[in-house]
Amino acid sequence: MPVKADLAVADGYQLKLIDPYNRPTLYVRRPGSDVEEVHKFHNDDPFFSEMSTFIDTVEGQKPEIPILSSYADGE
Repeated sequence: MPVKADLAVADGYQLKLIDPYNRPTLYVRRPGSDVEEVHKFHNDDPFFSEMSTFIDTVEGQKPEIPILSSYADGE
């Protein structure tokens, strides 16, 4: 069963992330609209992408994407 996360925020946006580790799909509903925008992220595993970038950086290689987290909360 795919993982599902819903988020409704006070300004009227509704975000729904479905199956983030296999076939990530983000549904966005904007304020005043009943239409959902669908954003599909093909071939993307966010954990793998971030770890691969981190390892490439540590090994002195130029990563394909920048490190996206500051890791400031790890202190």
